[in-house]
Amino acid sequence: MPCRNLCIFHKLFPLLVILLGFFPFFSPFRSTGITDAGIAKIACGCPAMEMINIAYNDKITDSSLISLSQCLRLRILEIRGCPCVSTVGLSTIARACRELEVLDIKKCIDINDNAMFALGQFCQNLRQVVFLSTVSGTLKSMQN
Repeated sequence: MPCRNLCIFHKLFPLLVILLGFFPFFSPFRSTGITDAGIAKIACGCPAMEMINIAYNDKITDSSLISLSQCLRLRILEIRGCPCVSTVGLSTIARACRELEVLDIKKCIDINDNAMFALGQFCQNLRQVVFLSTVSGTLKSMQN
């Protein structure tokens, strides 16, 4: 069944990108069929996207975050449980997506203080960050 759903998704993908131009929210939550290439196409086709939830996808890497950095209106980013994202990708988001308000990086194990400094410097509208179970640097000490 998941393979069938993935095939349908790939056939409807061009329509999805067009629709996202009208509906700036995208949530393929726990969708393991989405990769960096798919996120790159979505980001390119939907630069006005305001929210994306790509949580719990181990195929998502910094490449996805770098692609999403062209969505300058991004307000909500949920990447919880994406173990392949790091400080590099999140810092890129911080520098480009300055309207970011909500960020969920829980269980992102390769994010450290440098990303937090970038968020503090560039994302003045940031009002909620979920980072419990993040294990790098000072963030690790904050869980104890």
